[in-house]
Amino acid sequence: MQSALKFLLAGMALVIIVGLGAIFYSLYESGQETRKPAAGQQQANAQGKSPADPASARCPVANPGNGYVSGKYIYRLSNQAFPPSPSLEKEIHDRYGNNAELADWADLKAMLVSEDDIRKFIQDTDIQLQSTNYDCDNILVSRSGSETVQGLHYHLARHDGRAPPDWSVLDSVGSNDIDLGRWNHSGQALLRMPQAQ
Repeated sequence: MQSALKFLLAGMALVIIVGLGAIFYSLYESGQETRKPAAGQQQANAQGKSPADPASARCPVANPGNGYVSGKYIYRLSNQAFPPSPSLEKEIHDRYGNNAELADWADLKAMLVSEDDIRKFIQDTDIQLQSTNYDCDNILVSRSGSETVQGLHYHLARHDGRAPPDWSVLDSVGSNDIDLGRWNHSGQALLRMPQAQ
């Protein structure tokens, strides 16, 4: 009888330990994000479906700066966050006029060639430093005219030289001052508009 009781208690202890381990693992995983989608997400993205972005509602929208002037254009953040969608360019035109467009990474790379350029761009646009919450502070951009790659939207994030180890960096300006990534987060758009004459 006593050995059966010990066996029962040992079994209950094991169930409790495994259950607590599963809870802690679940909590740990919910706070982490890898930029490489799981197989199911890759398949959904390939079909044009975007995964839900429930955390985006918790991300504050940065107040846009006055804008960074380069040539005849001014680059500034949108006043609101956009969910990534196939109609992003249309939404930008609807809100900001037909002369506004999504800024392109290739243009940013060409104009942000020195550390001074990068610092001024960050200051003038007021792009916030991305924290460990990768749901926030993602700025939607295009790359070589395309808004997406493999069903994921291009975005940039400011990392000030410290790109997170699990953040999939496609390209960088400076020494990881600003990184180009891809995922389906909501975010402010970086707009390119003609300067007022």
